[in-house]
Amino acid sequence: MPLETTLCPILLVLAGWLWGGEYPCHRLSSPVTLDGKLDEACWRTLPGQTGFRIAATERYATVRQSTFRMGWDDSALYVGAEFHEPEMGKLTPGEGKPTFFQDSVEIFLLRKEPVYFRLAVSAEGKLEGPTRYVGDMHSGRDVAESGCEARAARGEKTWSVEVRVPFTLLGGRPSANDVWRGNLCRVARVAAGTGEELTTWSYLPRAHFHEYAQYNSIRFVGKSLTEAEAGAVSRQLNADFAAARAKRPAEPPVKPEVLAAAENLCTRKGVHTYPFHFGTEHVLRKESPPGEDEKVWHFPGGQLPIAVIVAWPEPVACNTIAFRWFSKKEPAEHYGVEWWDGMGYRLLFEKEDNAADVSIHTFEPVRTSRLRLTIFRMPVRYYCGLVRLFQVYELPAKEAKP
Repeated sequence: MPLETTLCPILLVLAGWLWGGEYPCHRLSSPVTLDGKLDEACWRTLPGQTGFRIAATERYATVRQSTFRMGWDDSALYVGAEFHEPEMGKLTPGEGKPTFFQDSVEIFLLRKEPVYFRLAVSAEGKLEGPTRYVGDMHSGRDVAESGCEARAARGEKTWSVEVRVPFTLLGGRPSANDVWRGNLCRVARVAAGTGEELTTWSYLPRAHFHEYAQYNSIRFVGKSLTEAEAGAVSRQLNADFAAARAKRPAEPPVKPEVLAAAENLCTRKGVHTYPFHFGTEHVLRKESPPGEDEKVWHFPGGQLPIAVIVAWPEPVACNTIAFRWFSKKEPAEHYGVEWWDGMGYRLLFEKEDNAADVSIHTFEPVRTSRLRLTIFRMPVRYYCGLVRLFQVYELPAKEAKP
């Protein structure tokens, strides 16, 4: 077998891995009539990509997930996207505001660095842009008479958009197997305070949509698919997301009295927390006199998600974490924990629909110098406590069974 034949599939896989994901953009099987509804047959012959993540985290959105499809013909790129929204009646109206301050979607397309384009469409169908950038968001210049078109539609629990982007705007028509880059970012102002206000297809280390080096790949495919073929590709694209949704952290068989006899690693000398500091040497006191518990407060003007990071001067091994939330009336309803592997944070577990004021989790042992607790949703009060007690343990294997 020729070397280039052997290497080509490997290189394609590596290219997708380097950018964090790749979407196969197939040719349209039939024309699109822009009305925002995605009800034409051609959309069903394009793979659906879901699994949007909360910006600046590795967490998938759980309440407000999004799905998009892309296709192309000789003249333009077509983007159709649907956004699950449980509170359709509360969508933020435009009232002359920029789309970023409305419920909207932002589409970013990059053919060749450092030039990229941004279009935004609100849930009301307002098109903003396209805007051309060179290298950073401060270089933006609107493009007049671009030929871009967009429409929006609303359903009972979703809103959707259809967008046509002429290739003349982007510098020319692609050829089959060309790879561009891009991203779709959702702005859900209706979700303010829930942690799912900003979500994105591409992983973004910061809540900053213009991180074009992070954009995923878009590979142009020179053929159309059948509905069955598109469904199979969709399942492959979304396998990781489907697995994550199916996985729920098991409640560990660890009783509080077991923790009472173990060492809380947060009491070791030199441990610090960011951005909060609890005392001089200890993260939190393991035992505090009544009324003297350490507390982390969250002012209502602060943005969610909000994180508490525990850092040790040297890596520690751990397999159990316990939280005591502020009170039985104010537990964190949706939270997750990540560990630092030396290069970035990796997911340990995520908990949704929590109602307990004491939460205990066990997991496969990790050795790390940092843990990050991220709170995505919590009761809305004027002055809301985040967490009253944060404890980390390395329990014997017989006690910690993830």
